[in-house]
Amino acid sequence: KGTRLIWPKGVTEVESVEAVEKMKTVHDLVVPEHREFADMIASFLKFDPASRLKAKDALEHPFFSATFDSDPLGSSTEGQE
Repeated sequence: KGTRLIWPKGVTEVESVEAVEKMKTVHDLVVPEHREFADMIASFLKFDPASRLKAKDALEHPFFSATFDSDPLGSSTEGQE
């Protein structure tokens, strides 16, 4: 309720803040080659709803103008027939 963070369930607000601060960030979880994706996801996940990236604004995010390898998983088709 309101803007208080009480997570995980059953802990104090101070414990909630400590738990969240110990968590890895989106940028820590995503490989550097996908930095634009991590930036966009982090923008969607902001705590304050007014600062979150809106869907229509997301279409203008640099992630959607990035170029990608034709084989993002790095698998090779050489020698396969």
